[in-house]
Amino acid sequence: MAQLFDIFAFFIVFREALEAAIVCAVLLGVLQKSNQVNLKKWVWIGLAAGLLLTTIILIGVVVAFQVASSGFSFRANKLTQGILGVTAAVLIAYVALTISELTEKRAVLEEYVFGNH
Repeated sequence: MAQLFDIFAFFIVFREALEAAIVCAVLLGVLQKSNQVNLKKWVWIGLAAGLLLTTIILIGVVVAFQVASSGFSFRANKLTQGILGVTAAVLIAYVALTISELTEKRAVLEEYVFGNH
């Protein structure tokens, strides 16, 4: 049976969870500052939906790997790891590009939230 706990993966997931908590806190803070507290419930709904979807995907991936790993050859296992690695790199690049586009709009958002309008 494959080992399910990996300390390196744990720290990566822990770091990502902290980043998600920071993003949620910033969103809630911006909504508070802009007097749009009625929209806070949507942040919480999105957070709950994300956690639920992540849990469902996690269970599916773990079950799929447990079923498939028994029949995987070494080569197929390495191919799967490579495909997942490239997929993760593409997703990270997409997020990085999206964030860089958002930072260009930061001044406009800060003016709206904190400025005089």
